[in-house]
Amino acid sequence: NGFKIYSYIKKLKENYTPQEKQEPNKTPIRTEMLHYIDKYVEYNLNKGYQPEGTKLYKRELKRLITYLEEHGVNSVKDITKNLLGEYQMYIFRLKRDDGGVLAEASKQHKLGVVRTFFRFLARYDYIDKDPATIIELPKRERGLPTAVMNDRELELFLNAPDIKTKRGLRDKAIMESLYSS
Repeated sequence: NGFKIYSYIKKLKENYTPQEKQEPNKTPIRTEMLHYIDKYVEYNLNKGYQPEGTKLYKRELKRLITYLEEHGVNSVKDITKNLLGEYQMYIFRLKRDDGGVLAEASKQHKLGVVRTFFRFLARYDYIDKDPATIIELPKRERGLPTAVMNDRELELFLNAPDIKTKRGLRDKAIMESLYSS
């Protein structure tokens, strides 16, 4: 019995022809963009960027590829300012996985990657003009500082200047004026 199984497996191996891995719809724009993305990633790695960061760039640029495919773009040279303006609006309307609104920082990152990618393509003459100059990054929300001094730290800070000197007396007056306002 063991010999029969061995013979059967040997015969399977001899007759086995590996099938090529089916890649998801390789459209002309996907092929071209992936080629340029590889060059862009290599460029960033040579500049000292971390591999983890370049993975994020790739993910954002693949989102752009899908958008371009859905809009019938066949070549990088067919990408216009108008199309990237529409892509910007698409990113502004994009939702998180839980249905919530994307933070401004996330939108800024997604659009910033696209802008620097096209700047790279134009700088190194892969394209004639940079269509991403139309993209305006959203302003980042700036919150109030969360780290504040407690009473003890504040007392130490305000008493730090040496009030026996003119400069120390001046510094203490400035600090107390700023603190009181």
